[in-house]
Amino acid sequence: MSELISTCPHPLVSIVTPVYNAAQYLAAMLESAQAQTWDFYEHLIIDDCSTDNSREIVRHYQQEDSKIKLLSQVANGGPALARNRGINEANGDFIAFLDADDIWMPEKLEHQMAVFRDHPKIGLVGTNWSVIGANGKYLDEKRDKNKRCWGKVGVAEFLLDRIPLVTSSVMVRKKCLEKCGVFNEDYPPCEDFDLWLRIVQQFEVGILEDVLVSYRSHCDGISRNTMKSRISKIKIFENEVLPRIEVLGPRRDEFLLTLQKKYVSLGRMLMTKGLQKDAALYFDKAIKLECQSQIVRMKAHLYSVINRRRL
Repeated sequence: MSELISTCPHPLVSIVTPVYNAAQYLAAMLESAQAQTWDFYEHLIIDDCSTDNSREIVRHYQQEDSKIKLLSQVANGGPALARNRGINEANGDFIAFLDADDIWMPEKLEHQMAVFRDHPKIGLVGTNWSVIGANGKYLDEKRDKNKRCWGKVGVAEFLLDRIPLVTSSVMVRKKCLEKCGVFNEDYPPCEDFDLWLRIVQQFEVGILEDVLVSYRSHCDGISRNTMKSRISKIKIFENEVLPRIEVLGPRRDEFLLTLQKKYVSLGRMLMTKGLQKDAALYFDKAIKLECQSQIVRMKAHLYSVINRRRL
């Protein structure tokens, strides 16, 4: 891992922020980046064809802050494509992700850079976070709910023990991305989960206990689309984990049971929304999945019968 060691005393951090119609949140986000105690950074704002005045707000801040660089997409392509452009345009050795509606605490970058400096084998550093509403009021703090992890994290541990990573808390070495790849645009809105999964398989990670991010939860948030999130995560499980299931070792059956339950849960959600054909697909997958709970399989059979009657 010697290739991960940075010899520069003050490495540049590239902050990458995708923006789409986030005008009401941009001032708070931008000012939280400007307030960082780590002053060696550039802030890449990638506007994904906003139709509000997001670009004008960024340009206003840009007039007095040369660290801010505004990039404009030619067509709306979603956060993964926008983040990938930011990564490609980045000049820093480190990439920090900050969503347009989230807020950083002033010491965030400095604390993370200290970890990278002292632990050269670590490729990704996250932090704990609090949850705020659309109006900025605090809703929850994740400190006591998160599992702290440090060092090498197994695939099974990452998948089954719910290692806490919210995108705006994550900073990675750019060399990490050069080796593991960038965001897969085929997995919205869980492209971040897929990237972290690839990184933990090749690099050590660290999650700071300090709450250094305010994550905004609201009905328009990318990750709030529960059905799309469930479908996306199942696709990742099927495409990226099942073909290499041996890496899970003794927790293989635990993973398969988790997947089987996800199939049934998603099938029920689709059925209640009147999407019987789609629901039937996931009930069938739950029934056919090998070596798993007969109780869960029986539930899948029962829901499948109910679902067929609604077709």
